[in-house]
Amino acid sequence: MGREAKIKNKKNNKNKQNNKNNKKNNRKDKENKIIFCEVENILFSYKKYKKLNKNNLYSDLLMKIENSFELIKDCKNYKIIEMRYFKKMTYEEIANEIGIDIRSVYYNRKKLIEKLKMHFKMQGLI
Repeated sequence: MGREAKIKNKKNNKNKQNNKNNKKNNRKDKENKIIFCEVENILFSYKKYKKLNKNNLYSDLLMKIENSFELIKDCKNYKIIEMRYFKKMTYEEIANEIGIDIRSVYYNRKKLIEKLKMHFKMQGLI
């Protein structure tokens, strides 16, 4: 096999490996998006479960969610979670209220949800 053929063969092998890595990353991205949505669903539903908990049907669920909240309450900009998911404020309203850029709201929300995701997993919520 000539030198050019060897180089071409190496490039083809690298391309195949890159394709495999891209497929794995795409699968992980999809899984992360699904989990992210699950966390958001829990957050958006939290107040509804509190209202429906008159007969203590959801007390275990609420306790697990509240335990997770306690673990991140000291995080910077935790109030973004309260404003977005409990008060149903828009990102623009949150940015104006806190006095930060809207991109910072998105970034901080994502970081807080990543932390909640870990705690929700440990609590068996997702």
